Amino acid sequence: MKRLRWVLALAAVTVFLLPPLPADAQERAPDRRPVSSLFDVRIGGFVQTNVTWDTDENQDDNPSSLREYAVVRDSRQHHQETLRWAATRMRLFIDVRGPELYGAKTRAYTEFDWDGLKLNDDGESSATAAHTPRLRHAYARFDWPNAFLTVGQTTLLINQAVSSSSSLEGVSSNHGDITAGSRNRSPQVILGAVIPAGPAKVELVGAVGRHATDQNPDDVVDNAQGLNDSGARSGLPALGALVKGTVPLFGRDAIFAASYYWGEATLTNTNAGTDRSFRDVNSEGVALEWLLPLPGIRGVAEFDFRGSVFQADNMSAWNLGHGGLTSTSPGSNPREITAYGGFAEANAALLKYYAVGLGYGHVEDQRDWVIKRGGNQRIWTNDAVWLFGQWRTGPVVVELLYAKIYTQRIDTASREVHPTQSDAVHVVFQYRF
Repeated sequence: MKRLRWVLALAAVTVFLLPPLPADAQERAPDRRPVSSLFDVRIGGFVQTNVTWDTDENQDDNPSSLREYAVVRDSRQHHQETLRWAATRMRLFIDVRGPELYGAKTRAYTEFDWDGLKLNDDGESSATAAHTPRLRHAYARFDWPNAFLTVGQTTLLINQAVSSSSSLEGVSSNHGDITAGSRNRSPQVILGAVIPAGPAKVELVGAVGRHATDQNPDDVVDNAQGLNDSGARSGLPALGALVKGTVPLFGRDAIFAASYYWGEATLTNTNAGTDRSFRDVNSEGVALEWLLPLPGIRGVAEFDFRGSVFQADNMSAWNLGHGGLTSTSPGSNPREITAYGGFAEANAALLKYYAVGLGYGHVEDQRDWVIKRGGNQRIWTNDAVWLFGQWRTGPVVVELLYAKIYTQRIDTASREVHPTQSDAVHVVFQYRF
């Protein structure tokens, strides 16, 4: 009690007995301009909780995303129902707007999440998982009236203009669309031109950046490069191109886009031994995308139809295909496997607070190349159907999604096809800020 009385007495002296600040000091006190007063900063993102039920245990995907493939027939996971919970998809971004520079508006953007975590069969973090927290974007952007320049890590140009409207991660990924994971973003330099055409506009964009190159016969953990490396086994940068047009239609923007990707990687032999053989292989793909608003009543019922189609060689790392290469050994005459596919989704926004969507996707490797790859249970085709409903109010989004995945695998020696299917139900709660 004695110590408390001394504290109260000192507070009283400070408040009542000390002389007030001089008038000029009182005027100066509120002026606390930070050193970074030339920059405007916005912090945002969301927190999200996912509850996932699968008909078959899923050890290959985290609970925050829809499973890519159906279960392998007669495996330990077959008919093993699972219920999983996750809150790792929390996302945070820092958007900094700076002063004009050479007539360009400047911006620095950083974004990360904790959704890279993925467990292997032993319950430990999978070697193919991205680092957690996972860096998604880190770039500077310069915008002129009819041009822009982006330098840093951000989304690849190929197959990125249109995606599913579901809030669940990767609904259409490997179901006709590019991955939503770490490989869809890389350090790069992007230069674009914006050409107005009346109410419409056309964007012409090109990019030079890192090519994902972690392919060799060793285990992923033994490779000299990983998900976030700069491209240790590629002597050439990857190239990307995008032509995108937008035009007003029924009160919204219709989008049409065509994109291209090319990269080269060098396959090396195993780390063991003295064999120094190597082989260059390419990854190449093209995609067409669209988002088409449909007639509706603004604020009552609004509709759209969206989707994409692609053809790609050795782009399974981006989920544009399944096998990638017939072999990862440079001495085995590896060939790029061609894949094709796409997805389509119809959406309806109802009475401002509700939305529903129905989608279908398909990805298929060329059958002859799958057989040439050899082995058992090689994935040939993958299909998915998904249906979801959303309730949106203020910063809150609640979604219920049901999906069925159909996968066909081939025993390459007997040419026997093994079709399987798995069902999944997701409940998503998201709060955006």
